[in-house]
Amino acid sequence: MSKELYFTDGNNEVKYLDTTASFNLAITQDGSAYDLTNATAIDVKVANDTGYVFDKSIDMATIKQPLAGLITMPVDAEVMNALVPDDYTIEVWVTLSSLITPGSQEGLTDDGSTTDTTTSTTDTTTYNAIFPSDDPQGFTITENVMSDSGDVIPVMSLDAFQQEFDQLKTDLTNKVATLQGPAGKDGENGKDGATGPQGPQGIQGPKGDTGQGLEIKGKVDTTSQLPATASEGDGYLVAEELYIWTNNAWKDCGQIQGPAGKDGATGPQGPQGPAGKDGTQVDLSNYATQQQLAAKADADSIGLVNLIYNSQYSNSGDGWKLYPGAYYSDSDISSYNGSLGLGFSKAGNTVSAPVAMSKPMPLVGDGTVIPTDVYSARVKAKIYSDSSSDTKFILTIAFLDSTSTRIGYRETFVTPDTSEDWQDVKVLGAGVPTGTSNIQIQFYTQGTLAHGMFVNPMLVKGPVVGPYQPDTIGMADVTGFATKTDVTTAISAATANMVDSSKATNFTNGLQSGGVDVATAADLKSIEDSAWRQLDNKYISTKPTSNTTISSNTVILYKIDTGNKRIYLQGTILISSNVTNDLSTSVSIDFSSIAKTISYASGYYALQYWGNSPISLYGSSILNDKLTMTSTNFGSVSIADLSSSNQPSTAAYVTYDELV
Repeated sequence: MSKELYFTDGNNEVKYLDTTASFNLAITQDGSAYDLTNATAIDVKVANDTGYVFDKSIDMATIKQPLAGLITMPVDAEVMNALVPDDYTIEVWVTLSSLITPGSQEGLTDDGSTTDTTTSTTDTTTYNAIFPSDDPQGFTITENVMSDSGDVIPVMSLDAFQQEFDQLKTDLTNKVATLQGPAGKDGENGKDGATGPQGPQGIQGPKGDTGQGLEIKGKVDTTSQLPATASEGDGYLVAEELYIWTNNAWKDCGQIQGPAGKDGATGPQGPQGPAGKDGTQVDLSNYATQQQLAAKADADSIGLVNLIYNSQYSNSGDGWKLYPGAYYSDSDISSYNGSLGLGFSKAGNTVSAPVAMSKPMPLVGDGTVIPTDVYSARVKAKIYSDSSSDTKFILTIAFLDSTSTRIGYRETFVTPDTSEDWQDVKVLGAGVPTGTSNIQIQFYTQGTLAHGMFVNPMLVKGPVVGPYQPDTIGMADVTGFATKTDVTTAISAATANMVDSSKATNFTNGLQSGGVDVATAADLKSIEDSAWRQLDNKYISTKPTSNTTISSNTVILYKIDTGNKRIYLQGTILISSNVTNDLSTSVSIDFSSIAKTISYASGYYALQYWGNSPISLYGSSILNDKLTMTSTNFGSVSIADLSSSNQPSTAAYVTYDELV
């Protein structure tokens, strides 16, 4: 068996002394989440190139989802006090009270049957499970800015330099003035003479020699290239710094920077440029901000598709695989909002046992596994009061390879509710393993006696799952649908450079920001118009009205192609009727709320009974902006453009003259 260890969010790096971070880890066995239900202790072992250095114990109270195998290691003061900036490797050691965990699916064979696996209640042996079983995972503690000390290079203005130089000159002059030789012998004191009269003003003497000043001798690249000695006042530029020889040493006097020069003369006028576009006064109050558009995308379930085939279990649960103890029920007591339910009554399952599995469906898109893709599921479940207290109802998203072997899954479970209320069971954000071809949901139970119902299953691409809606496309190809994430990404790209202003602005050369065209409200409306929409069922009718009705589960999607003036269609119309086979039933789709003058309908439309394959093909006609199809029995009309061999060719469509 292979044991694996992953960083769930890819974050394996933290700054030294940052005690607010944490590492989010996931442990799996053979690609499946490891069940921590019987774990009594979890330790994270840390080592570096020199060997083992640290052991971090995980608080078991923080393990909120033991079946998911998720562990959070806080990078707190204890960790930082034990470690220094370096690269480390880790192993997760799980101490188990037994090798069989209550929430695991150990004992389940490939075909879904179970084997009897029991453990002794008196066994006190403990086991260590070490993850990963091959090379350990690693993380890095990086240095922070306090790791190195920097130096500040002095900068000196020209005035400051002049002051310092003048002071230096004064100091040199005073030092020279104080120089004197040895004292001579005292002479004899002469007699004081009489004070003579003041003499006339003498003539001005000759101009003295120029004093020694600053002389810049040259420029070198580094201080190591300065002369070993120089004359007082000699200077050199080292890069942009001025060094002066004074007091038998070189002194760094900082950068030389003079005052700003005067503005230069105005240059000649350049040649006449090309004429710009006519400006248009634009009121930017009609423009949405990127934040507003992102909020709208989060609020709308754009492109939401239920990937479960036959989510209402019609036609005796066509497409579903039921296991012993499972059954269909449509009684009022066991139904939810009028929907059919799947029931289960199973006993004696100490490990999880299968109840039902949906039909495997291909991944959304071209089938390529994208690491960032996730899927989510939900179902309504009720556990009856006669169930044992150890009962669990388990919802699982299963990922299958090309041979229909399960290669990965994510699950959650609920336990009995004394009020017997319907419980909302969800699995969110399940990542797609490499090698996945198909996806399905699986239901399991566990317990001495498990008795209950589940209805309205949903499986969607994305991190969240909205309110229940039936599978809108049956067995149709799901590759053409845009998910909410796709639309959100398109809106974000279109509005990344949108102007944010509440005042009218005149753009004389087009509407741009940073040289990039800015999306207008009309641009965004065009994106919205080109998306798939659901047609209100009030625009779908059937005849004769006295004995035929359109089911509320009918779903027709349409998309507008303004370039070719087409309205593309796909979906299924469910017809309830008590007419006999020798009567006709007509179904009409009214486009008057969308476009004017519907003039052409492409291809054929397949009439289906409640089975999988079309019984026959029917053409169509256009009358009063309505697409009309005539059949000879009740059932479901699948909207698709089909060839004569009952195989899909291109999307069905009608043409129009202009939009409403």
